[in-house]
Amino acid sequence: MEAFILKFFDWDKIPMKLIFLIFIVSCVLTLVPVQYLEYLKIAKFNKEYGQYSGVFLLGSFAFLIVSLVSYFIRKYNVNRQNKAFVRKVQLEMFGLTNPEKMLIAYIAGTGRKTINLPAMNPNVVALENKLIIYKSSSSGQGGIRGLFWTYTISEHAIPYISEHVLASLEKLRKESPEYIEQLKYDIEEYKNAP
Repeated sequence: MEAFILKFFDWDKIPMKLIFLIFIVSCVLTLVPVQYLEYLKIAKFNKEYGQYSGVFLLGSFAFLIVSLVSYFIRKYNVNRQNKAFVRKVQLEMFGLTNPEKMLIAYIAGTGRKTINLPAMNPNVVALENKLIIYKSSSSGQGGIRGLFWTYTISEHAIPYISEHVLASLEKLRKESPEYIEQLKYDIEEYKNAP
């Protein structure tokens, strides 16, 4: 029974333009002096149905207030969630491991936001779980070395790709060149795959 009542009073399905029109018409009928109503030739209508205009005025005003309050609450919640998301990405950017920094530096070093990466690489998976990169296509391409997806750097992570991360590319190349070579080999395999 409650589900039926909730369906009947679904606020989102009532058009706001209609409620606003009812509010304006009931305001005119209730608040405008009689001589103006006679000039507009709606005095007779106001005599017959004027007793209902106050009820419609209060009802439509209350509905507009409730709709505005729920709109602002929704906007506030979305804004708060976006700030929490950006804060999470920022914290994750400062807590990257060396191979993850190297992968970010490699992506940033290509000069493109979107790049094909091996989907099963643990560092790619870690960056995706940290919301720093995301899959920008709905399907990947298989090759000899595995599955490659098109990844994009999150727009919330781009401001935090600092000179430190980019400078770490040279340092990490010296410390672990085998990882860079393996990543380059994986990407070359993808490019050469039939």
